[in-house]
Amino acid sequence: MKAKKLLGIAVPVMLLMNGCVTIEKSSKEEKTEESKPAKADSEVKTSKESDSSSTKRSTSDVKKVRVLAEDYPMYLIDLGNEFDRLFREYNDVVGDAVKGNKTRKDVLVSVENIFKAIDKFEEIDPPNKYIDAQKDIEKATAKYRKAFEGVERIFSQNSDKNTGGKTDKEVIENAEKLVKEGDKYWVSVYNQMKDEVTKANGGGVSSSEKAGVSDTSGVNLENVKNNVKDGTDLIANWGLETSNGFLVSLIIKGAGDSFELYTAGDYPNKNNVTEGTWSYDKNSMTFTLHITKQMEHGQEVPVSKKDIAYKVQNYDRKTLQLLNVETNNTTRYVKQS
Repeated sequence: MKAKKLLGIAVPVMLLMNGCVTIEKSSKEEKTEESKPAKADSEVKTSKESDSSSTKRSTSDVKKVRVLAEDYPMYLIDLGNEFDRLFREYNDVVGDAVKGNKTRKDVLVSVENIFKAIDKFEEIDPPNKYIDAQKDIEKATAKYRKAFEGVERIFSQNSDKNTGGKTDKEVIENAEKLVKEGDKYWVSVYNQMKDEVTKANGGGVSSSEKAGVSDTSGVNLENVKNNVKDGTDLIANWGLETSNGFLVSLIIKGAGDSFELYTAGDYPNKNNVTEGTWSYDKNSMTFTLHITKQMEHGQEVPVSKKDIAYKVQNYDRKTLQLLNVETNNTTRYVKQS
């Protein structure tokens, strides 16, 4: 989940408010509207309270979902990916509304979907390990909710949009500001969770990040049979080639059959390193990491998963492709020259 692209909120909505999108009413509807008696103050208040209840549930209505420590990072990432999808969908709907292909009602439906996604974040009952992370997440979602409440009021078809005396432009500018403020909290936590999932998977890439690569892409078991005899063939520094140079991720050593696993970009800093020994089974072509030590932010933490098994899918002496047997995540490494 990345920082939100705010252009989708600001420009299309402002265009809409300038008259690019209109709500058509028949003369009969207009006449009926004019002939209605004015509501009493109590009725107006009740109506506004009812409108706002759709965007913000009371605390007593929220049913907490208990999430285990080992599941929390991936659970949060999945929710974040869903929120990103709905945010993009909202931008698309607004863009179509500007072109006259969607209505304000369509926009309001997409906003309501975003509120439902925000609810899911706030329903989390976090494990003790992630209480602080959850607090930051809820700071972010509070900002997002407030931003979209403003957007919702602008797109409301009611003549009284209850914008607190602010112009539509001011409401949108404030929404932009709120989303940016929310992103400061969210992006930090998201990156932390992504790092933890990467380490737990032994450096694996989640299926959503394969960028369309098929499960069989790059697999060459014949290479593995011919080139990997006892695992010592894999001894090297492995990582990624980038525009900023080579980033070491996995170091397979011969001395003591040991290894060091880094989040790409951290090496040689050992504040977030995973260490242990390795073994190789030629018959099954399985390379297993046996974790004995794990560091997070410079502190040693309990090892949650002691053994991670990988199917060696390809090894041509320059590249190494591993499949995490449990998570089905694929990692492709390049040997450091």
